[in-house]
Amino acid sequence: MIIHGRIKNQHIERLFNGDEWVLETLKELEKSGIVIKRSASTFVLDRAARPHIEQWLREIKILN
Repeated sequence: MIIHGRIKNQHIERLFNGDEWVLETLKELEKSGIVIKRSASTFVLDRAARPHIEQWLREIKILN
């Protein structure tokens, strides 16, 4: 799995088959400051949070 600099709504819909919970979760992550909404359809991870999120994903064997 690769985490890139930004993800758009259309990518999310393809990855998760349009499940509403994903968009609702993104809204909550945005409120917490972990995810930043760049435009109406583009999100990025907070620069300070990204290394910690990547480390956690490695620990749970989602990232190599």
